[in-house]
Amino acid sequence: MSTAFHDDRSFSMGHPAVLADILAVRDHAQTSAAEAHAALAKQIWSVLRALGVTGGRMLVRGLDPESLASALPVQRAPHPGRLGQLHGAIPRPGTQHRDLVLTEFDPGFTPGVFDIVLLNAPNSDVVHHDGRFRLERWREHNQDVLSSVAYTAPGGLVAAVVSADVLDAADAAPRRAMAVLADLLGAVRLPAGALRNVPGCDNPVDLLILRRRADDQPGRGARFETSVPLRLDGVPVRPNEYFHTRIGDVLGRPTLRLLPYGPARLTVEPDQVSRRLDLDLGLALAEIVHTALDRGLVCGTGTAGAARGSPADLGPHGIGPGGTGLRSPQPPDAGPGRPDPSL
Repeated sequence: MSTAFHDDRSFSMGHPAVLADILAVRDHAQTSAAEAHAALAKQIWSVLRALGVTGGRMLVRGLDPESLASALPVQRAPHPGRLGQLHGAIPRPGTQHRDLVLTEFDPGFTPGVFDIVLLNAPNSDVVHHDGRFRLERWREHNQDVLSSVAYTAPGGLVAAVVSADVLDAADAAPRRAMAVLADLLGAVRLPAGALRNVPGCDNPVDLLILRRRADDQPGRGARFETSVPLRLDGVPVRPNEYFHTRIGDVLGRPTLRLLPYGPARLTVEPDQVSRRLDLDLGLALAEIVHTALDRGLVCGTGTAGAARGSPADLGPHGIGPGGTGLRSPQPPDAGPGRPDPSL
């Protein structure tokens, strides 16, 4: 039993729970989410531009790094789903990233040199039944976030797509370590199946927006170190304190997922009456940007530019829609989203 997930069980290697986890990881690798990643990247870049990112250096890490960098389709890897670490100059606003050039990242680079770091952690939407697999992913994602923050210059921004366990685990030590280095500008929880609508690959995932602080600066971000023990339909759950006070940043209805092996877990059911997931995500991110601008928490590394706009520049419907890649139970006649031309 771990301090992160008190009720999880570990099984022998031949147990059906372990086999289910192995199959889920295989299905995750064989099911492309490149379209959803590209749509999510457009939303992320709208946030970055609204917070003042106009130039400098960037690092993109994890799954589909070219999509995360909002590369044009012809610039992306021929086989979606690859893991990689790439770096390059931040494209100028308004170019649709036509001038994007990415090269392989040498991990020997000195930390604190990037203006933005974008992370798409692997296996974030896999539903793990075995406690050992779940714990190992939680540890890896925490390390991915902490190292991404470490690679970011003071005043720089981190956007990370990670498992919901990063925020909800009972063990708060990794989140406290993150809070020492960075302010959480906001988080949005995507519903089950938003990236891959495949059984076993439909775990809720979180998009975190963080700002690296200088060592002598006090924290000014949202609180997120603690998860709150509650009961949902009589079952103990631990949502993060951030979502406990900002339920609108959960894009769906919190409910229980009944598992064949082990206790039920908290999940997010897609909103059946939602206009569209990409629009809901845009509105949630717009609120995060508004709050960050009000607090003066913009990108301020000295090379990435300074915020020149105001909340009104985001438009009447929030952050620009990310396209049609994010999965949601939308009506068949819903039209495609329009990419934000300011990217």
